[in-house]
Amino acid sequence: MLLQHFEASQPPNQPTVNTECQSDVACGRKAFQNIFWFLTKSGVLPVAAPWSGHPEKNFDRVWIEDFFREYAMTHTKPGSRCLEWGIHYTEEFFGQVCQIRDALEYGGPRSPVTHATGTTFYGDVHSLPEEMSNTFDILIITQVHEHLWNPMKANKELFRILKPGGLVYVTAPHISVFHGVPDDFYRYTVNGLKSIFMDAGFECLLARPYGNLGTTVATIMGFDVDSYTTSEKHYAPAEDGLYSEVMGIFKKPL
Repeated sequence: MLLQHFEASQPPNQPTVNTECQSDVACGRKAFQNIFWFLTKSGVLPVAAPWSGHPEKNFDRVWIEDFFREYAMTHTKPGSRCLEWGIHYTEEFFGQVCQIRDALEYGGPRSPVTHATGTTFYGDVHSLPEEMSNTFDILIITQVHEHLWNPMKANKELFRILKPGGLVYVTAPHISVFHGVPDDFYRYTVNGLKSIFMDAGFECLLARPYGNLGTTVATIMGFDVDSYTTSEKHYAPAEDGLYSEVMGIFKKPL
């Protein structure tokens, strides 16, 4: 009946929907397909533009926080000097271990700015100042690697500025809308993230996916985290291979 409804709703001279199917499952799939296209063409979907001006409502922010909540205190030690690049999470999740909290901001060459808790450095991560070599214990890098025109070169610079034994906590998208800040180049699988760090000399301590079919499709369709219960938001086993984020911890060998 549902397929017949959509067939009747099509404009004249349009191809008709084939309402014949071999099983209830096949008929259900066809019904879903037609509902999806009907809602898309009628303007109901997406319900909102993905990343509709409220990034804090995106699923990736939920999973980044889950990732740091579970792993920020692993492998780390108090008294560390930390450098954060990207969304700022150091104070909330690494406050117990980061005695000095530095930041890296993208931009043209300018002098570092010292503040109460550390220093803000400015520049291009593909070519950082020599004086930053072997300086940091922990690098916290969130949702940045998709914007790098040469992530391998950048990772070699990250390797250089870390102290031996230092850690990188990194997150990156696997499926995402285009977002040029200032540009957008790459998406990463779990193996892809491991590859670009291990090729730069790092050891991989952890690399895992976040997200699943439901949350990935929901994001593309314009739903945000407020549309879901707490258990649904934090359910991200990625068992179906349709994850949307990858996150990892990498170490510079001693």
